[in-house]
Amino acid sequence: MHAVIGTNGAGKSTLINILSGEIASAGGRVELLGQDVTGWSQPRRASAGLGRSYQRNTIYPSFTVFETAAWRRSRARRNRGLVARRAALRGQCASGAQGGQQGRAR
Repeated sequence: MHAVIGTNGAGKSTLINILSGEIASAGGRVELLGQDVTGWSQPRRASAGLGRSYQRNTIYPSFTVFETAAWRRSRARRNRGLVARRAALRGQCASGAQGGQQGRAR
């Protein structure tokens, strides 16, 4: 598990969206365990283990960060197809606005 930290507008969401395949990069490449996955779809990346998480900190308020990630990982292992389907649906249903932009649009 890794974290990306930075100020508002630093490009954290854009970076994660590029890594996960939600948006295409303008250049360079994305590698997963030494394999170039730049041309892979978001569901294929998710199935290979390159996933992302959205900031929802109230799903399991009593869980630590590690417990939440471990629980999610165990569920993903049992439901690999579900993870890929969710990624595909998220791509179809996305409004195009990033988290911060969604908050300002309300």
